[in-house]
Amino acid sequence: MSTALPVTPWGPIETDVPPGQTAQRILDAAARLFEARGISATTVEQIAREAGISRVWLYRHFANRDAIVRSLLSREAMRLLAGLAPRVGPGSDPVEAAIEVAATALEQICQKPLVRKLLETEHDILLPFLTTRAGPLLEFWVRAAARYFVDAVQLDAADALVVAEWLVRVATSVLLTPIAAVDLDNPRTLRRFVAGGIQALVRHHTEGGTNRPVSGSHRVAPASGGVGPRSDPRASTHD
Repeated sequence: MSTALPVTPWGPIETDVPPGQTAQRILDAAARLFEARGISATTVEQIAREAGISRVWLYRHFANRDAIVRSLLSREAMRLLAGLAPRVGPGSDPVEAAIEVAATALEQICQKPLVRKLLETEHDILLPFLTTRAGPLLEFWVRAAARYFVDAVQLDAADALVVAEWLVRVATSVLLTPIAAVDLDNPRTLRRFVAGGIQALVRHHTEGGTNRPVSGSHRVAPASGGVGPRSDPRASTHD
């Protein structure tokens, strides 16, 4: 009987970051050390020293280094989402807003010093969780991204899931192989790449399911049981 894999090498993703200034100081100190030397080469004692507190006081907030890593990853994810909010204005076209959000997210994820350092120093333990054992991690982020596209961007629920799946898979690929034929370090090229992908996805999904406008000017209620693609052909409309 197999056990469920944790979604990161350091255990399940935290949904809450411990509150308080001391916890934030610890996470700030950990982020500096992880960016400089990686996780494996950093000890709890070094994090405590960098934060200017004792190890005993650190353990009042975090059980071990893995707990610090999980909370740091959660905090960085929340900061990423907070930074995407200004990209969506009132009355924005859902597809255009999705393109702007996705391009910004890809740019921020791939250029974060912490992310790049972890891929360099923790490559051996991270690689399975981004490839052969990536299912739980990818599904977590696809579901989270789909909810964001529905709630913040006002994208149709079925389109949101398809776009989220594409974005998460592209982000994973770019993280593992940053350089190929297209220069995704160039913001204008990156946006064109994202726009082409999302527009094609939404158009294909629209033509294959319903005749909704590609712009998503009216929304279809999410399928029962959560965000998911529609499969009932009776839901199609024809002019």
